[in-house]
Amino acid sequence: MLRKLLIFYVKLSYQLVNGSLAFLALLLFKKSIQPAKILVQRNGSIGDSITSFPAIAALKQKFPNAQIDILTNSGSQQFVGMESLLDAHYYNRIINYFGWSKKKQYQEIRQNNYDLFVNLSQDKTTWFLEFRRLLFIKYCGIPSAIGFEVGTVKVLLKFQNKFMRHLSERARLLKILKPLSIEGVKEQFPVPYIGAESEKISVLYPHIFNSSTKNIGLVIGAKRVQNKWPESHWEKLIEKCLSKGIHIYLIGGQDDQILASRLSKSSVTNTCGKLSILETAALIKHLDLVISNDTGPMHLSYAVETPVIGIFSAWQLQNVWYPPHENNEVFIKSDLSCAPCYSNSCTFNACMHTILPEHVFESVTKRLELNS
Repeated sequence: MLRKLLIFYVKLSYQLVNGSLAFLALLLFKKSIQPAKILVQRNGSIGDSITSFPAIAALKQKFPNAQIDILTNSGSQQFVGMESLLDAHYYNRIINYFGWSKKKQYQEIRQNNYDLFVNLSQDKTTWFLEFRRLLFIKYCGIPSAIGFEVGTVKVLLKFQNKFMRHLSERARLLKILKPLSIEGVKEQFPVPYIGAESEKISVLYPHIFNSSTKNIGLVIGAKRVQNKWPESHWEKLIEKCLSKGIHIYLIGGQDDQILASRLSKSSVTNTCGKLSILETAALIKHLDLVISNDTGPMHLSYAVETPVIGIFSAWQLQNVWYPPHENNEVFIKSDLSCAPCYSNSCTFNACMHTILPEHVFESVTKRLELNS
């Protein structure tokens, strides 16, 4: 009985937060029927971008003749943005407003006379941020708008994590499109054509095309320290994989080079910081399997249809950022007393230490045998 009451309380909290935003949007905006010019907003880097691809693809499918522009902010000039990841056939223009003033944003939006604004809000946004965005879009003169919502309402988080199943970020963003009569669509991930990048990979790493050898990728880094699997665990997993004759490719950015140099050895190829994002996609495309922290290349892996094993910390609610269930797998230790912590200061990462390399390796061997 108590559990049912708490579930009701949590659901009521979500309804109050998002219902109030939906009511305000209903008051301030008209219903859109057949928009000719659509502005989609989705901020963030690789993972945030790729999880929005099914929604963007569904919009393009529903309104094939509409002009679709994408407003985005990758958060830093060093981060990979939407413009490097999405097939250009799915949009007219990408506007990365990183570093822009509000005045410049207003002028850019106002002069384009959009019919519809689609807000693919970030999971951890707040009511205030969404309310402010709603008013700003109204001020910009766009007559119709949807998608002002909060993905995670931070009430009884430990209870939510244990007893309630949340939609994946991909599914949540697709659900935002329901007012446009977009429902039940298959998830699509339209990354650019990577033919030229694949040719370069075949020159740089010809071993990857050796059909007699299993090739896997290890994504060893992450933007957030709390999402990093311990170095000692990567070392043990590498040792076990090499004992089975598996060739390993270390995948990551410039920041991962020091760790990669410590993990490199014979039959371990270090690509960290050496490839563009599309070259990384081409590399992953030709691998048999990827094992990854919860970070951008994990999402890139399933986008190019390479099976992925995701190693997740318990710092946030389960399932939200998991890869699609088909052909993929997740390792997470979510039953710790501190989970989910939403902490950016945890230094021990008990949730990551307790995911053992022996268990991950067992999954690797089973999956490679299935693919052989």
